[in-house]
Amino acid sequence: MTSLSAHQSDVPPALANRRDLKYFDQKLAELRVNDVANIIARGQLLIEAADELERGSYEATVKRHFDLSYARKLRIIAAHPVLSHRSHANALPPHPETLYQMTKLPIEMLRAQAHQRAYHQLVAQ
Repeated sequence: MTSLSAHQSDVPPALANRRDLKYFDQKLAELRVNDVANIIARGQLLIEAADELERGSYEATVKRHFDLSYARKLRIIAAHPVLSHRSHANALPPHPETLYQMTKLPIEMLRAQAHQRAYHQLVAQ
């Protein structure tokens, strides 16, 4: 017979389904290659980790892989409506710092370049 403690039964369902820091640590380790898809996947994973882990756990997990400033840049890249779109990955530079700088450009400018697949012109500027 399984006995649940009062604490386990009081855990809201949303919290019970949360992933732990080991999950995020493992996934971040798997996404070490700097191609555009992995850069965006790391950023998305960090967004999820920031939502799901307690503050201290999130920071400890991030610091095992890179500094908090770099993690913030990855989250910004992953949240960007143009740069994070899968269809643009082949045309984007596989450099996190360049992608981060591109997030500062007007969205309409990036959309126009996306239609022409001419991101290299923006990077050169």
